[in-house]
Amino acid sequence: MYYFIVVLCGCFSRFVVCDTEPVYVDPSEIDGLESLYNNTNGTLWNWRYGLEYGPVWTFPPINSPCSQDVNGQWQGLECFCISNGNGYNCTVLGILLSGYNLRGNVPSQLELLSNVVNLHLSNNYLFDTNLSFICGLSMLQAVDISESQLFSYIPTCISAASSLTYLDLSTNNMYGTLPSELGQLVSVEIMYLYENMLTGSLPAEIGLLSSLESLNLAINNFIGTLPSELGQLVSVEQMFLYENMLTGSLPAEIGLLSSLVLLNLAINNFIGTLPSELGQLVSVEQMYLYENMLTSTLPSELGQLVSIEIMYLNENMLTGSLPAEIGLLSSLVLLNLAINNFIGTLPSELGQLVSVEQMYLYENMLTSTLPSELGQLVSVEIMFLYENMLTGTLPSELGQLVSIEQMYLYDNMLTGSLPAEIGLLSSLVLLNLAINNFIGTLPSELGQLVSVEQMFLYENMLTGTLPSELGQFVSIEIMYLYDNMLTGSLPAEIGQLVSVEQMYLNDNMLTGFLPTEIGLLSSLFTLALYENMFSGTIPSAL
Repeated sequence: MYYFIVVLCGCFSRFVVCDTEPVYVDPSEIDGLESLYNNTNGTLWNWRYGLEYGPVWTFPPINSPCSQDVNGQWQGLECFCISNGNGYNCTVLGILLSGYNLRGNVPSQLELLSNVVNLHLSNNYLFDTNLSFICGLSMLQAVDISESQLFSYIPTCISAASSLTYLDLSTNNMYGTLPSELGQLVSVEIMYLYENMLTGSLPAEIGLLSSLESLNLAINNFIGTLPSELGQLVSVEQMFLYENMLTGSLPAEIGLLSSLVLLNLAINNFIGTLPSELGQLVSVEQMYLYENMLTSTLPSELGQLVSIEIMYLNENMLTGSLPAEIGLLSSLVLLNLAINNFIGTLPSELGQLVSVEQMYLYENMLTSTLPSELGQLVSVEIMFLYENMLTGTLPSELGQLVSIEQMYLYDNMLTGSLPAEIGLLSSLVLLNLAINNFIGTLPSELGQLVSVEQMFLYENMLTGTLPSELGQFVSIEIMYLYDNMLTGSLPAEIGQLVSVEQMYLNDNMLTGFLPTEIGLLSSLFTLALYENMFSGTIPSAL
C-alpha cells in the first residue's frame, strides 16, 4: 500500500495543539465528501474511536475536514495544508476508508476532490459503483478498491491518471476486457486485477508498462495467446497469470524478462514447447507452469536457472529424458515434474541437488534403476517416484537420507531385498514400497524407524517371518503387509504397537496361534488376517 503525503504546515499534527487559525477547504471538496458519505450509507460506517483516529464526518461540518486544532483532520482523510498568513489553505490528498463498511456506490461527484492522490476503499460493499469516477481524478497515484464487490468494467479514461503507480482492483466482479489504454499508465509499478471476471485477450499495449514490477491478472477468464510484447516488461519481478484460459505457445520473448523473480502461468491451456529462452531468466526463483498442455522435452538451458528454488512443471505432456543439466540447479528446493510422459533414466546428476527438500517425479514412464547418487540428497524430506517403471534394487545409499519424512516408490518394478540401511531413516514418517517385486526377508533394522506412522509394503514377494523388532514401531498407525509370502507366527511384540489403527496382514502364509498380546492394541479398529494359515482360537481380548 503506497501513501503520498506532503506536510508543509509546521504544526500539522493530530497530537500537537496548533493555533486555532482559519482552515480553508474548497467548498466543492466538501460537497464531494458529502456525496461519498450519503451514497455509501455513511450513518453506518465503522468509525474508529480514539483521539489518534480523528473526528467522524458530520454534515454540515462542525469543523474543517482538514482541521489543524487538537482534534485534527477528519478520520480517513489526508490533507495538504499551507499557511496563507491568516490561516491555512488545505486540500484533501487522501481518502483512506478501507474496511469502514461503505455500502452503495462511489459517486461521480468524487471527482470534485481533484487533488486526491491516495484512494483506499478496499474491503467495503461498493457493488453499485461504476469506476468512471476515476476519470476525473487525474492526480491519482495509488488506488486500492480490492475486495469490495465492485461490478464494473475498467474505463478507457483510466489513462488520465498518468501518475498512477499502484492499482488494486482485485477480488471483485470486474467484467469486460482490458482496455488498450492501460498501456498509457507508464508510471504504474503494481497492478492487481486478479479474481475478477475479466475476459478477452491481453492487449499488446501491456508491454508499454515500463515501470511495472508486479502484474497479477490471475483467476479471470482471459483467452488468446500471450502477447510477445510482454518481453518488454524489463522491470517486472512478479507475473501471475494462472487460472485463466490462455492458449498458444509460450513466446520466446518471455526470456527477456531479466528482472523476473516469480512466474506463474499455471492452469491455462498453453501448448507447444518450452522455449529454450526460459534459461535466460537467471533471476527467477519460482516458476509455476503446471496444468497446461505443454509438450516437448525439457530444454537443457533450464540448467542455467541458478537462482531457481521452486519449479512446478507437473501435469503437462512433457516427454523425453530428464536432462543431466537439471543437476546444476543448486538452489532448487522443490522440483515437481509429476504426471507427464518423461521416459528414460533418472540422471545421476539429480544427486547434486543438495538443497532440494521435495522431489515429485511420479506418474511418468521413467525406467532404469535408482541411481546411488540419490543418497546425496541430504536435505530431501519428500520423495515421490511412484507409478513409473523403475527397476533394480534399492541402493543402500538411500540410508543416507537423514531428513526424509515421506518416501513413495510404490507401483514400480523394483526388485531385490530391502537393504538394512533403510533402518537409518530416523526422520521417516511414511514409507510406501508397495506393488513392486521385492523379495527376501523384512530386515530387523526396520524396527529402528521409531518415527514411522504409515508403512505400505503390500503386493510384493517378501518372505520370512515378521521380525520381533516391529514391536518398536511405537508411532505406527497404519501397517499394510498384505499380499506377500510371509511365514511364521505373529510375534508377541506386536502387542506393543499401541498407536496402530489399521493392520493388514492378509494373503500371506502366516501360521501358529494368535498371540494374546494382540488384545493390547487399544487403538486398533481394523485388523485383516484372512487368507493365512493360523490355528487355534481367537484370543478373548479381541
